[in-house]
Amino acid sequence: MNVIWLPRASIRFREILSYGKEAFGPNTVLRFQMKVEKEVGRLAVSPIVGKREPLLADRQREYRSLVIRPHFKLIYYINKEKDTVFISHLWDTRMNPAKLVRRLR
Repeated sequence: MNVIWLPRASIRFREILSYGKEAFGPNTVLRFQMKVEKEVGRLAVSPIVGKREPLLADRQREYRSLVIRPHFKLIYYINKEKDTVFISHLWDTRMNPAKLVRRLR
């Protein structure tokens, strides 16, 4: 399956990497980036590996989430017709859950 980062998710990922580099150093950011890339690779092979995201259960799309680190989830959905996984957000789970719901309208 193809994996496509939607613009919002891609921007958020770059923001997290930028902040992390300043706050935690380049080695920590590199490990985090490698973990994200590894999990994205898993999605390409087995897209249903993530759990259904309960905060987004009322949506037409079936959003799923994959925990990257204790405080980060990849939020994505699958389009079977296009044989594609769309990553819609990289969510910091320490944030107010209502923000996730609002951001993915």
